[in-house]
Amino acid sequence: MPARLPDWELRLAGLIAQRLPVPFSWGDNDCVLFAADCVAALHGGDPAGAWRGQWHDESTAIRALARQGGLQAAVQAHAAAMGWPEVPPLFAQRGDLVLHRRDGADALAVCTGPALAAPSEGGLLFFGLDHGVVAWRV
Repeated sequence: MPARLPDWELRLAGLIAQRLPVPFSWGDNDCVLFAADCVAALHGGDPAGAWRGQWHDESTAIRALARQGGLQAAVQAHAAAMGWPEVPPLFAQRGDLVLHRRDGADALAVCTGPALAAPSEGGLLFFGLDHGVVAWRV
């Protein structure tokens, strides 16, 4: 598992503060790309570089992720390649990725410590760790 940057806490907090008012937008500030931006704040680089530009609405996102076996399979494969162990969602820590079900669909969130954060139409939405299905220690 790659080491976190020395200033990862400040970088993650800054990104979350910046995204607080930013509404959900497919292909720009959706759950996958927000999670990838948070991982980049922790480790540097862009874990979603190959996915950026692959979708611009819900249907193109579903098709792009379906080619990877779905969101959960895509994240599991990337997590395994990166050495990120799977953990129970209630044990997620700050910066970890958490898959949750929102309106019957899988979505990604990032653990902020006591809560999960994910983009919504009104900006970042915070909700409990108990909404998680699976988490990865990033």
